Amino acid sequence: MDNPFASIDRRLGVIESFLLDIRQHLREAPSTLSNDTLYGNFDWLVSVLPIPESTLRQKIAKDEIPGVKKVGKRLVFDKAIVIDWLSKNDRVPTSELDLLSEENFNIRHQRRGGRKAV
Repeated sequence: MDNPFASIDRRLGVIESFLLDIRQHLREAPSTLSNDTLYGNFDWLVSVLPIPESTLRQKIAKDEIPGVKKVGKRLVFDKAIVIDWLSKNDRVPTSELDLLSEENFNIRHQRRGGRKAV
């Protein structure tokens, strides 16, 4: 009769070698990542955002898009930061927009000098 612990020992050996292979792969993974996977170019940004290219260029110039880095003469975009920014989707509620527009209207149309209304 076979020793039942021998088969368990053999299986544990296989599992251990598998885990060591995984550990080795994980140690090598960060060194194999290139900047191409961490950063995207303008074409990548255009494919991610549903905005026309001209509008994107304006928003980049106004610093409205986060994660922009200049490398030499090229602009690259940190994919993690851009995707995080998209997922937050910080939109202003309509009620706040109404208040802001009313305040802005009142500021722009204040009476300046002249006779006061009675």
